[in-house]
Amino acid sequence: MATIQFYRPVGHPRDNSRAYIIKINGVKRAELFNGDTRSIEIKEGIHEIKAKVSMDTAGSKPLKINVQKDQVLKFDVIQNESSLNLLSVFSIGIFAIGGLYSLFGHVFFLFLAIPLIIFGIPMLIAKNGNYLLFKQNNNDIKT
Repeated sequence: MATIQFYRPVGHPRDNSRAYIIKINGVKRAELFNGDTRSIEIKEGIHEIKAKVSMDTAGSKPLKINVQKDQVLKFDVIQNESSLNLLSVFSIGIFAIGGLYSLFGHVFFLFLAIPLIIFGIPMLIAKNGNYLLFKQNNNDIKT
């Protein structure tokens, strides 16, 4: 058997109260809160790991790893600092568009809402899959 260790560093204010869900081969195997470390035993071979923020669509892209017998792989699950989660962007967008609607009326609102729906939402969903990253850690795992 091999082991994969996941560590979630402390200090990212956006998701302090929510867990990161770790899936291996599509199956939920662990939840990480701030400062948590989880070790998961798996069989050797090729596996796919993915992280997701609980109660959100934000997460990581799937990462394929090849695990050897008795190997220990260590990963830090970190936020991609250049991305925003979909809930934040959607909330800001609704606030901004609502203000413009109250100022200019429903016709102007349609000119903003249609491009947002056609172009903006699919783009945000695509970027939302890169919200979390796996950073391989070759040092001793933090406890």
